[in-house]
Amino acid sequence: MSLPNLFSYATSEFSQDAFICWLLKWADPEHASANRELHACGTDLINAFFYKNGQAQPLIENVEIRKQYKNIDILCIINDRFPIIIEDKTNTGTHSGQLKRYYEQVCNIKEYNECDIIRIFFKTHDQSDYKKIENDGYRVFSRTDFLRILNQYTKTDSDIYNDFRTYLNEIEDNVQ
Repeated sequence: MSLPNLFSYATSEFSQDAFICWLLKWADPEHASANRELHACGTDLINAFFYKNGQAQPLIENVEIRKQYKNIDILCIINDRFPIIIEDKTNTGTHSGQLKRYYEQVCNIKEYNECDIIRIFFKTHDQSDYKKIENDGYRVFSRTDFLRILNQYTKTDSDIYNDFRTYLNEIEDNVQ
């Protein structure tokens, strides 16, 4: 018998946004001793974003999360220097030039060095074509990419984490 899974009911992009924000915030060093597994997983997720962009991962000193900032799903700022724009999609695609607009908005927030801005298109459901996204300067972070990280951390005592990981694995199993 399978147990009830929160994310079987909380299937919207907003629910997924909340989970991603929550996990990213665990990467902040101030939370390292509270749950080492979640801290390591959050840190690995941030490092994967840098890797996708071909950038060296900085030592994380602080993590700021802004949810729905100027309609950007998630803006994660590392060390007050590296903004990560995360456009999170489940079953939908982009529209009305939003990716370019989000990048321009972040460029105008502060004098960020253009090469320090990371653009991630976070997609946990399937999509056939990513050319437009890549042409807009975003790197696709797929369900497979996310599961590669989440499935490394199987000993966490967090029901939220375990439910989300199980939920994504079920989607992957159904697709396969």
